[in-house]
Amino acid sequence: MLAVTTTDEAVEISSSINFVEPIIDGESVHAWSPDGGRVMLAEFQKSDQLIHLCVYRVATRKKEKCIYFIRHQPDLGIYSIDWTDAYIHVGVGFNEGSVGIYALTVPDWEKPDFKELDMAKFKPLSGDQVRGGPAWDQWERGLFCYGEDERYGIQFVPKGGKPKKYVSGEGPKVTRHYLWYTAYAEDGNFTRDGISRIEKATGKVSKLTTKHIDVSVSPRQDEKAALFIRNGARSSEAALYAYVEGKGVIGPLVLGDKKIEEQLRSIDLSPDGKQALLLSSYAVGPEKLKAVVTIKLLSVRW
Repeated sequence: MLAVTTTDEAVEISSSINFVEPIIDGESVHAWSPDGGRVMLAEFQKSDQLIHLCVYRVATRKKEKCIYFIRHQPDLGIYSIDWTDAYIHVGVGFNEGSVGIYALTVPDWEKPDFKELDMAKFKPLSGDQVRGGPAWDQWERGLFCYGEDERYGIQFVPKGGKPKKYVSGEGPKVTRHYLWYTAYAEDGNFTRDGISRIEKATGKVSKLTTKHIDVSVSPRQDEKAALFIRNGARSSEAALYAYVEGKGVIGPLVLGDKKIEEQLRSIDLSPDGKQALLLSSYAVGPEKLKAVVTIKLLSVRW
């Protein structure tokens, strides 16, 4: 992975380091804590056949404690985590077809006698109402997620209320006034159609990019900029870009490694917008059947 110097002074990736050691033949997803001081990673440990939600301190990149676990099953994975003051929402499912979202409270895990909690003892939100991709809206007091009625479209579930169709797309991210997402084209085939955002108060949609290969948007909390991934027809074209209000699309800022056909998969800005987690993967082995997952900690200068 290579950080690229852009000629535009609006944004620059000033450094890139491994947040954790590369994960061989495994998967992971990540989420920032609300204050940005910690990161939560989903980790599969072969020794106990459990998938753990583990907390790392960003300053040291050291694991502090694993706070929840779920028993591993064939093709079972944790595909998304959303960490807010009120909840940890976890999308769990088989082969990315989520069977539900766990709305977990944030435990007092810093107590010396704290013991890791079993997610199976909590009842997930499931069925036709919610399927995955959780993003809690602390201002509207509800959950953005995927629903069955619109295939993988985004719906809003107010706290204590019923879900309602919201917008056609995937990968919801929430700020005070907007929902940011990867849009679907109006072709009935759920073809990706660039990065958009919708104003929650008015329903007005703004298209920020137009390429169907743009995915995984992560907005700055002041709502004036965002990072996103542009994956080309070939994995060697993978790159990280930025959208900045008044300037448009800027980049590439980070390139995937062409030699190993590295694919960039998700980007997540810290709450203050000064750092980001970039998850990528590439295949290894004679038949390319095993994946190596890397999580980079980027320093972002706007």
